[in-house]
Amino acid sequence: MQYLSNHTMLKLARICCAVFLLLLVNTQLFSQTTTEGKEFWLGFMQNELGGPPVFLEIYISSRQTSQVTVEAPLGDFKQTVTVSPGSTEKVVLPTSEFMPLKEGIRPIGLRVTSDNFVSVYALNKRQSSADATVVLPTTALGKEYIVTAHMEPPGDIIPSSRESNMLIVATEDNTQVEVITTVDTYRGLKKGESNNVTLNAGETYQIKSREDLTGTIVRSVSSNNTDCKKVAVFGGNVFTNVGGCGDARDHLFEQMFPLSTWGQNFLYVPYETRLGGDYIKILAAFDNTKVTLTGGIGTITLDAGESYINKAMDGVRKITSDKPISFSQFSRSRSCDKTNSDPFYIVVSPLEQRIQQATFHAFDVEDIDRYFLTLIKLSSDESDVLLDGVNIKNRFSSFQDAAYASIEIQQGSHTLEAPDGVIAFIYGYGSQESFGYSAGVALENLNVKIELGAENASPDLSEICINETIDFSVFIKAGPDVPDYSIFEWDLGDGNKAHGAQINHQYKEPGEYEVFLLASDGLGNCSTQDLIARKFIVKDSAPEELVGPRSVCPATEGVVYQVTGDEGNSYSWGIEGGVIVSSSVGSTVTVNWGDSNENAALYVVTTNSLGCEGEKVTFPIRVNPNLQPAIPQSEGSNHKEVCFSDRQRVKYFTPKTPGSSYQWFVNGGSFTPDTDINSNEVFIDWGNSSFGEVWYREFNEKLSDCEGFSDKLQVKVLKEVTVSPEVFDVLCKGESNGSIVLNIAGGKGGAYEVTWDNGMQGESISGLSSGNYIATVTDELGCSTVSSIYVNEPDPLFANIEVIPSFCYQEDSGGAKVEVQGGTPFQAGNYSFLVEGNGVSNVFSSGDISGLGKGEYTITITDRNGCSISQNIEVSEPSPLQFDMEAFIKVPVCPDESNGRTFIDAKGGTPDYSFYWSNNPNVASTEGSGFAKGTYTVKLVDSNGCEKSMTFDISEREPRIFIPNAFSPNNDGENDIFMPQADCSSGFMMQVYNKWGAVVYTTTNVEEGWDGTYLGKPAAVGNYSYLIFYSGVVNNRPFEETYRGSFNLIR
Repeated sequence: MQYLSNHTMLKLARICCAVFLLLLVNTQLFSQTTTEGKEFWLGFMQNELGGPPVFLEIYISSRQTSQVTVEAPLGDFKQTVTVSPGSTEKVVLPTSEFMPLKEGIRPIGLRVTSDNFVSVYALNKRQSSADATVVLPTTALGKEYIVTAHMEPPGDIIPSSRESNMLIVATEDNTQVEVITTVDTYRGLKKGESNNVTLNAGETYQIKSREDLTGTIVRSVSSNNTDCKKVAVFGGNVFTNVGGCGDARDHLFEQMFPLSTWGQNFLYVPYETRLGGDYIKILAAFDNTKVTLTGGIGTITLDAGESYINKAMDGVRKITSDKPISFSQFSRSRSCDKTNSDPFYIVVSPLEQRIQQATFHAFDVEDIDRYFLTLIKLSSDESDVLLDGVNIKNRFSSFQDAAYASIEIQQGSHTLEAPDGVIAFIYGYGSQESFGYSAGVALENLNVKIELGAENASPDLSEICINETIDFSVFIKAGPDVPDYSIFEWDLGDGNKAHGAQINHQYKEPGEYEVFLLASDGLGNCSTQDLIARKFIVKDSAPEELVGPRSVCPATEGVVYQVTGDEGNSYSWGIEGGVIVSSSVGSTVTVNWGDSNENAALYVVTTNSLGCEGEKVTFPIRVNPNLQPAIPQSEGSNHKEVCFSDRQRVKYFTPKTPGSSYQWFVNGGSFTPDTDINSNEVFIDWGNSSFGEVWYREFNEKLSDCEGFSDKLQVKVLKEVTVSPEVFDVLCKGESNGSIVLNIAGGKGGAYEVTWDNGMQGESISGLSSGNYIATVTDELGCSTVSSIYVNEPDPLFANIEVIPSFCYQEDSGGAKVEVQGGTPFQAGNYSFLVEGNGVSNVFSSGDISGLGKGEYTITITDRNGCSISQNIEVSEPSPLQFDMEAFIKVPVCPDESNGRTFIDAKGGTPDYSFYWSNNPNVASTEGSGFAKGTYTVKLVDSNGCEKSMTFDISEREPRIFIPNAFSPNNDGENDIFMPQADCSSGFMMQVYNKWGAVVYTTTNVEEGWDGTYLGKPAAVGNYSYLIFYSGVVNNRPFEETYRGSFNLIR
């Protein structure tokens, strides 16, 4: 499993050989590369969609006031926020723009820039699916990574869990990236194959797989060692369970650490509240890496790219290895131990990489109500650990050479200080919810570091005096068969560049600087090029401002002066033309001035906290009876302008000089009733004036010739700051795509500063959910107004669907009647209805949907804003309409007669049924009649109007004759005639014979019979015989029948 390049293997071998010595020689691995920076690149990976909306948020914290801009270099999004010291600001991104849904390249990378050092965190959240990560600054990014992601193995995975995923973000144009995945991916990347892709700055490349992407290699490649470009890499899962013991799923999101920062010593501290331990994953960079875990597990061997997994490791444990490894700690699904929790994971820093301070934020995530901070340090460290200013040193417990503490904290911003360094990570739990991330990370290249030398500096060289000569040098850990770095390129952070292993430099301006060293062996391979950074502060030794009168009467005594400057400065004073009557050391002095003196002055020499003494600064003072009072001041930043809201009471003043009196004057306004115009301060009501002026006379009542008038302060009263908001409501219920654009007028004009109660800044904000937003608009003078603006959202789309079955079998006559509420209908008050399924894809403009046959369909209802809901329906149909042939009766007819009859019934379809016979089509009946021989049709119609027809034949039958076997012609009205009964009219002849064979009766009329007489007299009782001849044509064929028999005559 030889995944890593040879140069990378050699680099990491150097780390392995040196790391234990490094720990012994120097554990102060600080003032180095951490997660604080001035530039960051990041992107978000796919979170589960459907149901609650997804929110993408960036949090920024700082130790000093910072102006921070979040922008999409390849898009339109840009937002600037001001971060106050020790606080956190939030920027919300439009989810639809910045969350990729498929594998591939998209222009949705984000760049964060700041004028000072800040920490950045990213949170991808929705209800029941959230995770966060600390974001690495550009200076801490690398060129080679091995990814830790996650995918539950078969047997452990929940069917509805989603894909393992990872994301690459380019920081420069034309960045060539090699990717070697450990598994096949959605878009055709094959396991173990090298794939190259070129990205521009701000492009992201998301990779997804239904298998675990852990072990995937990402490296920046180039044949030119001046063209090696850094990338940011993230790993995780769209939405998964963890641990194989529960169905709670969550998004996983974590930034990967460069390979050169991996370590060999870790402490595992289980997450609080969990029972049975956590899921851990250890990833190796080298073949034949030996990893030892305490607690009875022992030593395991891993090859490059292989990982060791323990599904539930409990108890504090030490993890060590003979070669660099990555260690990730996962929170299991809540069903694993029935506690309030959910999956997340953190890439835990090694003990070699610790931070000294951090400002972090316990995120406000729905349903999370408990937050924890885990801290890990070396047990030998004795310095205090301060959390929000409180020493928590006694909260630590020792375990071998390390110590740990897990502390429950509150939601919100927190500060952490640990001079000897700690590893810190934060996590939160709630019902079916969680997140976790590192508070800050030290990402020192353990192979090469920058060393400083300076005489006037703090002990750890984190602060150095201005104009001090600083010696910069390179410290390299030597190792067998490792080529020495021979090319050293310096960026000194003030615009100056230098070359060589040892240089020196002076900084002429105070401030915080970050120096970068690019070290290379000159072989032209990206893997043998390292960028190392070091931060420090250059401190000034000069006062900022002198506070006190610059023009005084001769012989004025007790005048107080003060200087301002950096904290920790000390000041030494001197004077010309007077006497310092207080201590001459300190930030304030009291002076007695002498006679008139054109050369009078105060002198200040500043010594900063590092002991560096600055040059003498001279402040000329006018000691003369012809006073030149300073122009009036106000409490605002600009004395000449007044905010409209402040116009009725504005304070003007001049520093009080002992012995001086004052007389004030105003044009365009009036002094407020409580003003003493003979004081050194007054209050003026400018009324409705747009312009005015104020000045004063300063005089000394004891020196009649010592006085003067100040210059007139020309005052402009600004117009009221007004806000006219343009509100773009949320398009769909629960989304975050609302926006507000403010049209601002009045005040000083120019650029307005707009801050919002949700942490956003700017005259236009987007990515908003429904709710009330409060904007504070401040102009360049500081005039402000507060405006409350409500962003609405439509009611949720709701559909009530009545499914209409098909009327007839196999007929497209079904449909649905859809009644819609909520959303934003089109102008005509309707919606769009897309019907798909069963081979149909039709759009209807109303809820009357028709033309559907039997089957399952999806109806997607879309409103004017593109909001949609989908519901599945099933259209049924009646069973086939059929004639019930088992009930069908048709009676053949006598030849040449029209008295045939039929009966029919039906089944299927939708009762009741109607039957129409073709010989009588206007009458509906189950019985037909009046049929002669021939072909006929019967039409069946059910209650839905479905029809079915059937053709049938009526045939003729041979006539049937019934002959009695006796009769009694006794005139009693019963059985008096011997007459055969024939059911058809046809050719007929009958003869009756006595016992002697004589014919006693003959007839050819079938409707006539023998009355029992012979030759006019009653025939004798006895037995007689007959001969009957019957003939005709049946169904076009002639027939003849002869019947012979006997019967009895009875009297």
